[in-house]
Amino acid sequence: MNGPAHGYLMAKIINDMIGPHARLSYGRLYPLLAKLEQNGLIAAESTAPGGQQSDRQLRVYKITGAGRTRFHILMNDTSSSPGEYQKLFAYKVAAFGFITPVERLRLIECAKLRWHFYLCVVEQFINALVAAFLAFSASFLAAEGSSADK
Repeated sequence: MNGPAHGYLMAKIINDMIGPHARLSYGRLYPLLAKLEQNGLIAAESTAPGGQQSDRQLRVYKITGAGRTRFHILMNDTSSSPGEYQKLFAYKVAAFGFITPVERLRLIECAKLRWHFYLCVVEQFINALVAAFLAFSASFLAAEGSSADK
């Protein structure tokens, strides 16, 4: 969204964002770019590298108006992929410069609510484990005490 870019540059930017443990291959990127182009979300333009005459053509991609609209829809979506939202939120934060401050605050508030809910679930689980451990310990100690009385 910063301007037109060729596939190699896009792959570099994406791979820098997702880190060393996952890589986007060119074999995966170019079919995705072709699909985005078919759907009218990006437009491709072929040029010769460095503006010189060449048999080799460099394809440069730029986002279309429909692509910007789709981007904003996806950025503001907080209900799809709930199990993956923490990871998606990290990617959304990287693109905060392309949305309004009000949209950023809404996404942050949504993430905060999800993390609060998650922490409540973890806390309930830990409390259940502690209660089960205490009940087991009490019954074990009671059994030990009754066997010592005999």
